[in-house]
Amino acid sequence: MVKKFVKNYYKYYSKNEIEIVSEWMKSICIDNFNIERANTGLHDVFVVHKEVSFLVEVKTDEPYWFSRTSNIGLDYYSSFTYLKDADRFGFWIQPNELTRFKNSIKIDKKGKLFTCDAPVQVFYVRDTLLLAYSNNSLQDPAFVDYLEKNYRLRVNDKKSYGIRDTWQSAAYFVNPLTDAKLKQCEIQNLNQLIKAVKDFNNNKR
Repeated sequence: MVKKFVKNYYKYYSKNEIEIVSEWMKSICIDNFNIERANTGLHDVFVVHKEVSFLVEVKTDEPYWFSRTSNIGLDYYSSFTYLKDADRFGFWIQPNELTRFKNSIKIDKKGKLFTCDAPVQVFYVRDTLLLAYSNNSLQDPAFVDYLEKNYRLRVNDKKSYGIRDTWQSAAYFVNPLTDAKLKQCEIQNLNQLIKAVKDFNNNKR
């Protein structure tokens, strides 16, 4: 679901996960819920509803980037470093280069496609996009394999942006409106939400 906002509800949207999740719940016609802040490195808020309670990770993307690409970022590596400077790749890793790329780096922390411990991931772009996905579906090895075989991996080389960090991160950028596989992961109603939470919890036992 793409929601066009009438006004900017979140002047400081990156710090307002509760408001973002609340707006998403209302957008799929769910009410009578309570949301508590529960920030860790793996999730942001906890939602209590009479039929289901669950954690949510909120991912905010910049309007400027989204307006240019129509893509959202699915985090693959949160932190990695190259083993040798001579092994450095460019910004984009082609699918047929992925194995060689993996052999050239030291992975410090995998991205949310592997580590997020919330059943639901909400993606938000101010005034433009508000979508949520079953994390069980996003983290399904078959879906990750689909990304690896069909998309270029984008490396966020911080040094090239003048950032002092010595590590890099990487993500797959996918159009949520046109990619059929990603759309199958979307949560659009209460029944799908309940299923997403149940599937995630069952798989994490």
